[in-house]
Amino acid sequence: MRASVFITQPVAHSAIERLRSIADVEWNPDPMHTLTKDELCAGVREHDILFCLLQDHVDRDVIAANPGLRAVASMKITPSDIDVARGDVAAHSRDRHSTGRDRGNRRLAFRAAAGRGPARR
Repeated sequence: MRASVFITQPVAHSAIERLRSIADVEWNPDPMHTLTKDELCAGVREHDILFCLLQDHVDRDVIAANPGLRAVASMKITPSDIDVARGDVAAHSRDRHSTGRDRGNRRLAFRAAAGRGPARR
């Protein structure tokens, strides 16, 4: 079964296409709308992976909205707005997976969360 990814804000079309090659992808199409906590919870409830951007605050309620959540990926360098207390959810951060410039590690984290194994270069 393919993983499903929810993106909280529009990102580059090329990034969405790459994600679509390994997962089902849905996103908030409005670049001016920051999702409310209720909207984040609804998005998480329906997907395996949450891909959030700089302004998103992912607290324990958002993470708890889906007990099967496999990963939270963020465009931030640090997970300052992600409640990382739930140890079974992978969180992208400088300390855990990459420096924000290392696309290979982010790709590997997404592929691992999607159950696809290491990324090919």
